[in-house]
Parts: sequence; C-alpha cells; structure tokens
Amino acid sequence: MLDKQNSLSLLEKQYVFPQESSWSIEQILLTNRNLPTDLLLREDFVRPAFHHLHDPYLFPQMQEAVARILQARENLERIVIFGDYDVDGVSSTALLVKFLTQIGCEVSYRLPHRVNDGYGLKKYFIDELKAKNVSLVITVDCGTRDIDVINHAHSIGVDVIVTDHHAVPQAIPEHAIALLNPKLPNTTYPFSSLSGSWVAFKLLHALVMALEKNTKKQEEILRQYIDIATLGTIADCMPLIGENRIIATLWLRELRRSGSVGIRKLLEGKDPHEKDGDIVGFHIGPRINAAGRMDTPYTALSLLLAGESRIDPIVAEIEMLNTSRRDETKFATERALWEMDTSGPILWYAKNDIEHGIIGLIAGKLANDFSKVSIVLKDEWEKLVASARSGGVCDLMELLTPSADLFIAYGGHREAAGFSVSKANSDELYQSLCTTYSEITQKNEQKASTKTITIDSILTSDDLTLDFYEQVMQLGPYGVWFSKPVFGVEADLSEMQDLGSSWEHISFVLKKSKKFEEQVKAVGFGIRDLIPNNQDQKAILIGELTKNIWNERVSLQFMIRDIILRDTIWN
Repeated sequence: MLDKQNSLSLLEKQYVFPQESSWSIEQILLTNRNLPTDLLLREDFVRPAFHHLHDPYLFPQMQEAVARILQARENLERIVIFGDYDVDGVSSTALLVKFLTQIGCEVSYRLPHRVNDGYGLKKYFIDELKAKNVSLVITVDCGTRDIDVINHAHSIGVDVIVTDHHAVPQAIPEHAIALLNPKLPNTTYPFSSLSGSWVAFKLLHALVMALEKNTKKQEEILRQYIDIATLGTIADCMPLIGENRIIATLWLRELRRSGSVGIRKLLEGKDPHEKDGDIVGFHIGPRINAAGRMDTPYTALSLLLAGESRIDPIVAEIEMLNTSRRDETKFATERALWEMDTSGPILWYAKNDIEHGIIGLIAGKLANDFSKVSIVLKDEWEKLVASARSGGVCDLMELLTPSADLFIAYGGHREAAGFSVSKANSDELYQSLCTTYSEITQKNEQKASTKTITIDSILTSDDLTLDFYEQVMQLGPYGVWFSKPVFGVEADLSEMQDLGSSWEHISFVLKKSKKFEEQVKAVGFGIRDLIPNNQDQKAILIGELTKNIWNERVSLQFMIRDIILRDTIWN
C-alpha cells in the first residue's frame, strides 16, 4: 500500500508517502500502525465500555489479596500503602488510600524520597511501620524485586501484598501474601502492559466485586476512581492498545468531571475538547512528577487527595516546583550538550553536581534530540546512579539485562529505566552496553538511529473539514504504539506568512472562506529559519489536524511539524 520512496525533510527526517488507496482513513491508520483492520468490527475497539475490561480475578493471586484486605478491615488492622515518587506511584497510592478509606479500612501511606531512599521497599521502612503496629503493607508500582525486604517483613509479622507492573526477575518474593503483576510468567491475566496504577485499580475492582454484587453499582463506584487510576497509564507512556485503549477511552469520558479537586484545578483553562493524552503527558504529569523530582512526592499526593479548602496553596506549590524543574533541566541539558561526546552509539554523561530529580529529564531530552539511547549518571562517591531513555531505538530492558552482573541494581521499562553501578565497574558497563546495543541493531538489520515516518494521507481541500477531523479522532485515543495521525498538505511557499515578533513562526491559509469556522490555517512554530530564501516552490507541509477555539468559535487548524520541499520528492 505504501510507496517505497523516502523523502528527506527540512528537519532531516525520512518520510514515506502513501499510495493512492480506496481504503477508509480508519483502515489506513490501523494498517500503518500494524493493527488488523477487523478491529473496526469489534465493539471493544470502536465503543469501549466498562464491561470490556478484563476480570481482575484473572490475576492468579487476586483472591488471596482481597481476602487479606477484608480480614484487615474486619480486625481493624493498620494498613499502609507503599508507593513510588513518580506519577504512576503517587496516583496508585492516592487511588488505594481513597478507596480503602471509603470502605472503612484504617489506612495510611508511605512514599520514598528520590534521593534519600531511592526506589522500592527497604528493610528500615518495614521496621518503621512495624513499630507503628502496621500489620499489612500493600505496595504499588514496586515490590516485585524486593525479595529480601519481603522476607524480612514476613519474619517480623508484617504481611505484604505486591501490586506492580515492572519486569519480573527469575526469583520472585515467595513470602508475599499475593503478587499481582501482569508480567509474571504463566500468568492467566491476558494483558501484560498495564501501568502500576491500573494494577492497583484491578485490586480495587476485585474488592468492589467482592463487596457489591450489583454490576451497575459496581460501575458507579469504579467511575469515581478512573481519573486517578489512568494518570499512570498516560504519564508512564504505556502502549494505547488492547486493554489500555479501553482504559484511556473510559478515562477521557470521566476526566472533566473528575472527583479529584486537584485534577480539576490543573484542568482549568484547558481545551475541553482535548481527545488524547497530551493534557496528562505535557501538563498534569510533569507537575505531579515535579514534586518528587524537586522536593517530596507527598506534595503531589496531597494534590490528588486534598479537598476544596486546601487545594489552592498546594497547586501554587506544585506550579512553583514545576517552574524550578523546567529551568534547571534546561540549564543542565544545555551544559550536557556543551560538554559531552555525542559521537558514540550510546550517549553517556556523568556529573557529580546534577540534581537527582532531573537526570531522567535530561536523558529524555538527549534521547529525543539524537534518536539514541541516552544515559545520564549522577556521581555519588563510590557509585553512579543513572537514568536511561531509549530514544525509541531499542528496548532498554533488552539492552541492560545482559549486563546484570555489573549493576548494583537496575529496572524499568522499554522506554525508560534506571540503574546504579559502582565506579569501578562503570567503564566495563559502558563497553558492555555498547556491545549489546550493536548486537541488537544487527539483529534488527537496521540502524537504530534512523527513523522512517509514514505519512498516513496527503489531504485535499475536501478533507479539511471538522467532520473529517472528528472521524479521525473517533479512532483515538492516540499515544504510544498507536501514534497520532501524520498528514501532509500541499502548499506554495510563496503564500507563506511570517508570524511572531521576531518572525520565527509561519502560517498558510489552506482553505479560504468568509465563515470563520470554514477557514483552515496551517501554523508552524519556531521553524521559520528552516525555510530556504528561495520561496518560489511547492512544498508538502507535514503535521497534524487540531481544533482551534477562539471566542467560543471552533475551526480546523493544521499544525506544521516539518516541511518537505517538492523538488526533493519529484525531480
């Protein structure tokens, strides 16, 4: 279906043009994302609903987890939810704290400090909680690898239920009351790519089913928590396929009437017609993460748990922390670009004066800019603590696992991971990772640094309508593994208009009309300097369709992300 011809853009990206086709836009979008077109015939894909979610009792040890929690409620035992300092961990914690409180449990929470504690359970956490007469700990977004700590908890009479979604090592905790992880080998749960917050939601769902037999009432209860539960799915960049598509669709339906005052506050002034995860990925997520990166995750947790009377100062603090996070990341990234060697197969940058909280952000920026695996390390005396980002070129766990013996600890996902390594092993580790990376790229028979982007359709004037936009967005939500549609439109560079005080932006009128809502403009920000001085030529504008809302009037808009000059396509 696709033309084999590649075209290089002004941003030096490779694009593949579509061939003529009688297929619908829905069929084209699915095919270009390697999904079968018969999904369009499935109700759980086109009209996802609560009843399409998988039964939480498909987790092999869910019954044991539910029974232990209900026992704790009956006996008035003290329960603590132990989470993590990122969006997934904080939202998981808030989720279970709110629900267990609602059903009458005596519940509290404990979150680790990014620098002082690091990731995961620690023996001193267990000892601390035991001293406070806590008899049940429920981990969220962590716990699968904490074998020694869970053994210790068992030895002193503290039960542990693990809810997690991270990669499973060869050995797992044997003394946990239950281990709920969709990545466990031989699990009967049919979908492995859940976020930590949704594994926690599955536990909540199972409890609701045990306490309420009426399915309609079950759904009413579950709707109260889907807003918080899905923050981790979007912020942790889980693939929006399979059950995650159902999850994200339900979340979009419920988001604007969120029961969380904090979420509603962060949504104030945002486009009510938003149809994808950008509002979490670029607005809510970074603000929740900023607390754990720059200060303490308890501020973010307070944002999700607070009522109307307490929320304003919390939001103000979150905004301050996010501004600080953004400024420090910008400075540190610019310094890294100045100091580091970018010629190697893996970007490797170690400093002793980088803040812990932003090393992952720096790694992410470098990975995106260079389309390379990027590893940023914080020098801490005898060890280095690192954050890694894939740049979309390989699975980080596939990259890291062959070097497992060299790490003090490691873990993560396909796109993001972290590890610690002794200084004595750091040079050997770098060489080992480069060797593994080379093997991965050879196996894939392609250069991992090269990305080819498929243009889904070259739009005509007839396509530039709000009806077409709604047709495309109906197939969403879009995200990881189900990327936003990439469109092209033809334009004459001689008709380009410069925008901005310093003329750094551009615009085109693609479709003219006397009626505002029927006019279509193309707008590109920060790309004026890419346009050649000779503008007397045709071009293909590459970008996405969006809605523009001004004075309550809605019109279609084309956001320019890149440009292909016509003479690079046809000689």
